[in-house]
Amino acid sequence: MKRRYFFAAICVVCTVALAAALFVSCLPMPDMPEFDAERNVDASRGETTFTVASYNVWSGGNTLENEYAIAAKLDDYGVDIAGLQEVDTDDFDRRGGGFTTALTSGSLVNKHFTPTETYAMGDKYGIMTTTSRAIADAQYAMLPYPYSYVSALMEPRMVQRTLVDVDGVRIAFYNTHLDYTGTQVDGRLLRELQAEFIFELMQSDPSPYKVLAGDFNISSFDDLAPFFDSDDYALFINPDNALATFSGDSSFRSIDNIIYTCKTLELTGGEVVETDLSDHYMVTASFKTLA
Repeated sequence: MKRRYFFAAICVVCTVALAAALFVSCLPMPDMPEFDAERNVDASRGETTFTVASYNVWSGGNTLENEYAIAAKLDDYGVDIAGLQEVDTDDFDRRGGGFTTALTSGSLVNKHFTPTETYAMGDKYGIMTTTSRAIADAQYAMLPYPYSYVSALMEPRMVQRTLVDVDGVRIAFYNTHLDYTGTQVDGRLLRELQAEFIFELMQSDPSPYKVLAGDFNISSFDDLAPFFDSDDYALFINPDNALATFSGDSSFRSIDNIIYTCKTLELTGGEVVETDLSDHYMVTASFKTLA
């Protein structure tokens, strides 16, 4: 009799779990605001210098102490604008919360956070741009996704554009985190389609100075073909400068990068900063605008 009740209880638990999984996997897609590539763009040119960074901060496996240290590291390298990935909001109770406050505890106090709308974490996890300069505009767009609903097996991916004023010059700073799963759509990697989407979005942007930072999760530079093959853009990390940006076990470790409009921005420096503050390394690049 006890065994019968035990199996009955197991069946109830499994049924509830399955129902919950099916419900979660069929959540509706989030409503996306319309992306206006011309909104608040200042196409005038000027001369200035600035430094940007791309950093996957590994919030799911990190500590609050490390997030404060990451903010300090950004300041140590004179970063004006940072594109951060895997960011938890302050009210996300994973590992105690408070991560957004920690990441903006240095000089990069102005922020633009975009949730990835994952099925489990909702609007508490995503990507964030931080800057010590004034933000003139902030918007985001959803990248290509293989389902018409939010799947429990894959999070939607976003790209955000933050218009940042640097000494009177407006910089269009893009930040993203592409798919890592190897999912294919019509015979092409999903992350290739996502990179192509961002390329077309940036091409429609009349801003003269454009920078894209991100964790691209690429398996080779071919995944970034639209940028790699374009005369308008250059990759800081490229086959001639294939620095490792990921400390984990991977056959290809140059997965983070900074991409920029090479006809309007002159690369004056940059490096990969190897620390144990995340499972990724911080990538920095410094630029001079070409008037």
